[in-house]
Amino acid sequence: MNTELSRVAELADRLANRILVAFEQGALSTEEFRASPDVALVIDAARLLQAAGAEFPAGVVRLAQKAAEQTQL
Repeated sequence: MNTELSRVAELADRLANRILVAFEQGALSTEEFRASPDVALVIDAARLLQAAGAEFPAGVVRLAQKAAEQTQL
């Protein structure tokens, strides 16, 4: 993976992990999670990584899974 993609992946992963911690600790409600522009940003970064054929960082994967769960509630 090139340097720019690695940087995008790293930043998306860090943001995803912060969002997950806030959500899991109750600092972010389900509604706030669903409407979060930060969640949307991480999902957009994941789409860019996917289009470039890059692997998703673990935090991004977990955030995507959590977002999918929240849309089913």
